[in-house]
Amino acid sequence: MKPSLDERARVHEDVDATDLLKNFEFKDFEEEPGISRKMNYLALFNLQAKAKMTDAINDSSFFAFLGDRGTGKSTMSICQAFAIDPDFDPANVCFSFEELKEIITNKRKVPAVWEEAGVGAYSRDFMNQVNKDLNKFFQVFRYRRIAVIANFQHLSLLDNHTRLQLDVAFWNMSKVYHTPDGKPYARKFTMPYKVLKTPFTDPIVKPYKVYGKGPNMEEIGIILLPIEKDMLEMYGVSNAFMHEYQKRKHEFFTEMLDKEDEPKPNPRQAKVIERQLEAFRTVAHNLILKHGMSKRQVAEFMEIPRTTLNDWGIFNSD
Repeated sequence: MKPSLDERARVHEDVDATDLLKNFEFKDFEEEPGISRKMNYLALFNLQAKAKMTDAINDSSFFAFLGDRGTGKSTMSICQAFAIDPDFDPANVCFSFEELKEIITNKRKVPAVWEEAGVGAYSRDFMNQVNKDLNKFFQVFRYRRIAVIANFQHLSLLDNHTRLQLDVAFWNMSKVYHTPDGKPYARKFTMPYKVLKTPFTDPIVKPYKVYGKGPNMEEIGIILLPIEKDMLEMYGVSNAFMHEYQKRKHEFFTEMLDKEDEPKPNPRQAKVIERQLEAFRTVAHNLILKHGMSKRQVAEFMEIPRTTLNDWGIFNSD
């Protein structure tokens, strides 16, 4: 009796990952209409990520799901995290790079979903720092064995150095169809891409190829995905997990929008305030040192809390 796809997909410390990949067998999806047989390749990529987590390889991995909004990037990211770790923790879904750094710093051998990574990319300075930090992680801290699964709209958010760290990039797509009675519905697709790397040239992104029935390599091509409900069920993603995920996502983006609505300080006005504070500090300093007033007397005279004088670095005994 052949082992199930899930059994074949598990990699433990005592399993030779190379043999596991070599003996990988395709699952026949004929009994599940509407699901592409090419879905097997997603399991193959997950096997590679699991293999990197073993003691024999001791490495981290980096997946990216790219595409327009509404193309299933978030759903696929979560499903692949569950394929790597069936006990995937909702706390390992990151809505900012700061949260991702927390996982990279404090955890090991877990997948981490970096959700809507491009949201913070409107600042070029921010993305420059993110690219530097990602490179540092994959080159220096790869032994932490983290499977980073990011989703964003365009690969341009990653510079060439960071693209070199990618194991695979998926282009997610969505197409609208209509039923015979005219009702619209959407189907989602994905297409894997490989980042070709040499030490002499910039990385080149090409459709992912594997060996087919013949001697030549063939493109995997476009993979038809199950509808979201079925896909979540296939990967064992519970309703409770999705509820917690949606709740955290809503809270994060609501807080982010609230911060954007806060009035930003005028640089010129900030300089004026700083000069005024410096003048107040000078007055308080002179009242104490030159006129012999106590800190309490100065605070009462200037109508400010005594703790403010401490904050200004002005100390004396009353």
